Amino acid sequence: MGFAGFALAETIDPGEPPALLFHGTNDPTVPFALGRGTGDALVAAGITCDFVAHDDGRWIAPNVDDAINRTDAFLRRELG
Repeated sequence: MGFAGFALAETIDPGEPPALLFHGTNDPTVPFALGRGTGDALVAAGITCDFVAHDDGRWIAPNVDDAINRTDAFLRRELG
C-alpha cells in the first residue's frame, strides 16, 4: 500500500505483492505523474495494482471513509 509515493520502474520485479496506491493529482511534493508511472510499471510487470487518484494533495483521499472502504475491499480480495 502506498500513499503519495513512487518507485523507480527498474526496482519493480515480477512476483512483488499486489499494490494499492493512493495519489493526489495536486500533490505538492511527489508529482502525480511519478505515482501514476509506478502504478503503470507494476501492471506492466504483471503485478496487481489498484491505483486510486484523487483531487487532494498529500492526504490519502479527500474522503477518508472511501479510502478505508477501498482498502478493506482490496485486502479482502487479495487476502481472501
